[in-house]
Amino acid sequence: MPVVATGVPSGSSAKPIPSLIPGREACEACLAAVRIGEFLGPSGSSHYLAGCDVDELRRRCLDATRRALPVQVAGLVRQHRCDDVKTLLEFAERGGTMTPALSNAARACH
Repeated sequence: MPVVATGVPSGSSAKPIPSLIPGREACEACLAAVRIGEFLGPSGSSHYLAGCDVDELRRRCLDATRRALPVQVAGLVRQHRCDDVKTLLEFAERGGTMTPALSNAARACH
């Protein structure tokens, strides 16, 4: 499945893939994925969160995701990529990363 530059795999549901990397490594991979704007798919933060079991690092990855998603979504809205916005909103709702800033950023696609 190809991954577009925005971190949204084309033709994908936002369902996370179980992580093959356990513990601290998964947490660090999650943080790295957020830094490059990958949220979904086999190289996205949602994938690595499944294996991240270090509470402090998991919280850091979730917080980083909450901060990064509104920026990502605003860019997608500007590009009129509302299907990708919808996919990221579904991910945020399921993953506990929905924020008012994210809802506001996505408003133009509703």
